[in-house]
Amino acid sequence: MKIDKEQLLELWNAHCRNQYPREFCAINVVKDKKKAIRNIRISDANILYNFVETWEFRDVYISVYPFKKWHEKSDMRKQFAIVNTLFLDFDHEENPKIAFKEAKKLVNYLIEKKGIIPRVYFSGAKGFHVFIDFPEIDLFFKKETLRSAANRLVNKLKLTCIDYQVIELARVSRIPLTVNSKTGYRCTPIDPKKFLAIDYDTLIHFCKYGYNEIEVHESKEFANLLRRIDMILITKSASAEAKRELCTKEKIILHNKNGNWKEKRIKYYAKVLKEKGYLSLDPKIIQIHTKNPHVDINNPGSIEHIARVHLVLLMIEEGYTDEQIHEVFKYAKDYDPQKTQKYIDYNRKWLANKKGGKNARTLVSSPF
Repeated sequence: MKIDKEQLLELWNAHCRNQYPREFCAINVVKDKKKAIRNIRISDANILYNFVETWEFRDVYISVYPFKKWHEKSDMRKQFAIVNTLFLDFDHEENPKIAFKEAKKLVNYLIEKKGIIPRVYFSGAKGFHVFIDFPEIDLFFKKETLRSAANRLVNKLKLTCIDYQVIELARVSRIPLTVNSKTGYRCTPIDPKKFLAIDYDTLIHFCKYGYNEIEVHESKEFANLLRRIDMILITKSASAEAKRELCTKEKIILHNKNGNWKEKRIKYYAKVLKEKGYLSLDPKIIQIHTKNPHVDINNPGSIEHIARVHLVLLMIEEGYTDEQIHEVFKYAKDYDPQKTQKYIDYNRKWLANKKGGKNARTLVSSPF
């Protein structure tokens, strides 16, 4: 089957959702040793075609996520990943039919039970790739939230073939209609409904000679699930941080009848917001929250987010009303009444649930 350049460009743009830059990766084999060539910036499908052609359409990959900003170092670049899909890799080393069966199980569940239409690809070897697409969302715990969502699907459907290692912001996946040099098969996009309707042998035959056009269907429902998971992780992180401090130097203040460390901190944070508009501009607050292992010290937005959740939790625990909390947060330069109320409501429920002895995860009933 021959495919001209224009068809490939159209297919790759659909796969990449016309969002760039992305990272290109190729595998070189020298004396039976594989070496990955990575960190190559791709700004459009034409540039991608040039690199793919250079590697003769074999063993080439593109990043799962586009990036808002490009950085030469992967660890820095992935901080700017645009999260708009959950990439799942079904793989079974000994029996690819097991991977096929499980991928079918997930695709059927998504379509029939949730009304979500994923993208499906034959990997070109022993597995299948499933992309669950959604509108771009801003997550605080990006990788952890994506992995948690995948884990819910795994537990719900009792899946055994998903590779969690691929749920990573710097992950690359094989480029559609390029060849796996080990098998000679191409990475082939398959219409998800067709995927459900055929058996394994028929599918392999189809992938030898044909492919389906790529269609992206964004699920707002799945995006909302990810936001709820992210909120749970944020609240748990902020609460754990408060506990750690209570068990160290702040414990001394608590036992002092003339001092209440929570009230002192609330007043200090309110003063900083009033004077500077952002909590992350204060060196003392930065020092407090960089103790949190989930905080990226190079990202002020990360510190700001955790510090604000921490402040909301403290004010709720100290008996402040919603109106009083809003009065403090009005000092923030980016004050948003609706977003602030959302955090107040969520954290009130979370604390009530926590004091009742229930697991925080039960707060949000997941539709998955």
